[in-house]
Amino acid sequence: MPWTGCWIQPSNEQIISALDVIQREKDRFPENAEYLWRLAKATFVYANQCVKHDPTARTALLKEAKEYADKARKLNHSHPDILKWSALTTGGLARYADTKQKINFGLLTREFLQSALELRPNDPSLHHILGRWNYEISQLGWIERTAVRAIFGKYSNVTVEDARNCFMEAEKLKPRMFKSNMYYIAKCYAQQGKKVEARKWLDDALNVKRLCIEDEPLCYTDIQELRARL
Repeated sequence: MPWTGCWIQPSNEQIISALDVIQREKDRFPENAEYLWRLAKATFVYANQCVKHDPTARTALLKEAKEYADKARKLNHSHPDILKWSALTTGGLARYADTKQKINFGLLTREFLQSALELRPNDPSLHHILGRWNYEISQLGWIERTAVRAIFGKYSNVTVEDARNCFMEAEKLKPRMFKSNMYYIAKCYAQQGKKVEARKWLDDALNVKRLCIEDEPLCYTDIQELRARL
């Protein structure tokens, strides 16, 4: 696939073209784990970037991506890329699930990430994704935390500090790799009342190009709006 590495974000046309190319090979590699996780990735990226304003189409594509990742994992359950994209596709689909399924998907996402990190501890993208998971859990209210504690167990007690530590580890492993990573470091600092540190990371984020397809597209205004509140 022409956009598997970290480089300037491809256009929608390039993403569509890449997905078309890989889909043509489905009949050749129906039971190939290496092929299936890449197909899951291509479908996930297409869903999040090319049809992001169409919830129905996006949900259908995320389900499809998750099915590819699930099938790849059944073929090879100890492959870090398969586990990574299992986490991303499951987590992405959780946004559109009902409460019970969302909790289940959340726990699965965490387990996939933990397994992937055990196999590839120096992957900055995995630390970033885990940071995002921790951040979302840290934002739950008391009632929500109580509701999920029985399922998440110790994971329900994660804090903003836990999330920031993950983002900082990603930054340590690959400085300035993710624009969104820098943005989330700033969000954590802001929530902790450390405005000077938050502004520094926001200013740095404004000067970084989006280099990886895994990096969520953050608008200039998102960063500016947070900075204006500090």
